[in-house]
Amino acid sequence: MSFIEIAFQAEISRYEDTEFEEYAKRHCNEDPDTRGKVIEELRRLIRERGECNPRRIDDAYLLRFLRCRRSIPALAHKLVSYSIHENPRHS
Repeated sequence: MSFIEIAFQAEISRYEDTEFEEYAKRHCNEDPDTRGKVIEELRRLIRERGECNPRRIDDAYLLRFLRCRRSIPALAHKLVSYSIHENPRHS
């Protein structure tokens, strides 16, 4: 396995740590049972609204924005849009 593959796997599984899961539940309003549904909702908002076109829309990337906005997809979408418009090199 190459370094890139290892780094990518670490990035993806970062939110699967049980200790961090408790922290995310308490501080980010994240529920492991609905995490996938909330990520899909954010992904759908990005595609439907067309206000931004991020390079990545994988789960780990979108989860960062959701955690910043207490797992509320509409607020996370605003943050993604703002981030892309303020930092065009990330789009």
